[in-house]
Amino acid sequence: MRTTPTLAAIPTPSPPVLGQMTAPPSPPMERRGKRGCDSLPLAPITGKKKERLFQFLYEMLQNPDMRSCIWWVQSSDGTFQFSSQNKERLAQLWGRRKGNRKTMTYQKMARALRNYSRTGEICKVKRKLTYQFNEGTLRGLQSSSSRTARC
Repeated sequence: MRTTPTLAAIPTPSPPVLGQMTAPPSPPMERRGKRGCDSLPLAPITGKKKERLFQFLYEMLQNPDMRSCIWWVQSSDGTFQFSSQNKERLAQLWGRRKGNRKTMTYQKMARALRNYSRTGEICKVKRKLTYQFNEGTLRGLQSSSSRTARC
């Protein structure tokens, strides 16, 4: 004769204790470039340090093709200005360089610039859309660009 187990014999899991609940691991996120933006360099996936906004801006200031977006007011003291018409284009390039999924806007990029003023790396100049690199930051950028030019 066949017997069926009683409910008392079947082990049941005990309810989880608060603080011991664990969520299943989430799958890794994939990085995909947007169509039409493949020619722009995206953020490196390697273990290198992330590029910072002031480094990107300095690179754009050295690029003659970007003069419609950003230019030196006085390069000797590190003062530069954004174009009021093309500031959004520059912000979008920065977002792509970082590897952002959402579009970077000038408003978001300006927040980072304001944060730099708190740390002293870049400060706002009284003219519209005009900023200045800190003397030490500018020297560091100049020396790092001269090192890469020699390689």
